[in-house]
Amino acid sequence: MNPFVPQKLPVKNLNWERLSFLIGKANSSFSMYSGLLDALLNPEILLAPITTQEAVVS
Repeated sequence: MNPFVPQKLPVKNLNWERLSFLIGKANSSFSMYSGLLDALLNPEILLAPITTQEAVVS
């Protein structure tokens, strides 16, 4: 198995028409999640799995 070698930056030939919809959808979802965390008394409950995964990846 060979390691993944990403393309050099900046990536050329991106389909921005297709990506703009996905970026907007991700931004909307992130905003709703952020609002949910603001409404909770203890937001660490929902942040714990993300923090744990970040520690494993790094």
